[in-house]
Amino acid sequence: REMVELMKESGCEGVFLGLESANNQILKNMNKAASADQYLRGISLLKEYEIVTFGNFIIGFPGETYESVKDTKQFIQQSGLDFFRTQLWYCEPITPIWKQRDEYKIQGESFEWRHQTMDTATACRLIEDIFTSIKHPTWIPQFNFDFDNFWHLIHSGLTLDQARQYLNIFNQIAKKTNPI
Repeated sequence: REMVELMKESGCEGVFLGLESANNQILKNMNKAASADQYLRGISLLKEYEIVTFGNFIIGFPGETYESVKDTKQFIQQSGLDFFRTQLWYCEPITPIWKQRDEYKIQGESFEWRHQTMDTATACRLIEDIFTSIKHPTWIPQFNFDFDNFWHLIHSGLTLDQARQYLNIFNQIAKKTNPI
């Protein structure tokens, strides 16, 4: 609480939260020190101090399954986040999980990978499902519009609700023009 109070006093308007997953097993696989319940408590505290929350989630990390993605999807919808996005896991040989590539049967790298529980194509379909099915919170695009672009809108005179409406209209158009 004290940290959030100090954040607010210092002028903090919003935070970008690298939550990555809402499934505790995947968080453990990622060596995250927090649980989904702790994330919920943190988001609630930030909301209490009117600090805008942006949640970032990774889909496809080794061990990821349809069920773990379902946990993340439900979390996004029920967490109270203001904004979110999901993105594809990037398989990077210099990361700690690479040392466990035999255990997870990781093949490939970059954005072309597969492991024992998922592959790139499946993860992309799940990201697409999350984008098209979640109405609230609002999706923040990753490319050509990011966290800092959002604040540019706010500091140019848009209210939080106007910025949210702008993004929701953009997302509706993107969903209608998506060939998938």
